[in-house]
Order: sequence, then C-alpha cells, then structure tokens
Amino acid sequence: MNKFNFEQVSDETLRIEANYGELFTEVKSKLENSGGKIKKDSASEGILEAAWRYGINPFGLRVTVNFRTVNDKTIELSFSGGFKDSFDTTGAGRKKATEVMNVVMG
Repeated sequence: MNKFNFEQVSDETLRIEANYGELFTEVKSKLENSGGKIKKDSASEGILEAAWRYGINPFGLRVTVNFRTVNDKTIELSFSGGFKDSFDTTGAGRKKATEVMNVVMG
C-alpha cells in the first residue's frame, strides 16, 4: 500500500504534502523496483533519472523526475521521458513517463 496520497495536477505532474527526504527515497525505490537503473540521484538538486532497456538503443529509455518544493510541505514532481542521444519520434518517452508516474502514484 502506498503511504503517500498524490494529487495529479497535469498529465506529467503530481503534487503532495510530505517530508521531502522520505518522498525522494520512496520514489527512487519505486523507480528501481519497476526495473529502472538509476543514472542521476541528487536530492539537493531535486532530480532522479532512471533508464530502462529499449530495443537497440544502447543508452535506453530514460525518465527524469524533477522535485520542486512549493512551500514547507508541498512538493511537485514532474515526469519527463526520452532518449539520451536520439530523438523520440514515436512518443515512447512520454508513454514511459506516464507509466512511471502511475507506478509512483501506486
């Protein structure tokens, strides 16, 4: 069961009132549990990036989660997806970002 209650603000953004450190750790865990390999992990910068194997692309499909503190307890998470060194002409990045966002929401 998910201990966080997210509010979906847009197709790519969630909002929540939570402890930043606990939330960051939980989102990182969910990225790893869904098969993602963490590529960037910086709580101080508010960024998590994970990669999934995707076809023949050697660098894979990546999803980035940006954390933005709105006030003392409110945090917004923005999800974006794409490839490190190629263009996403099929929409696979956006689809993966939405999939990961749903996993995080629980």
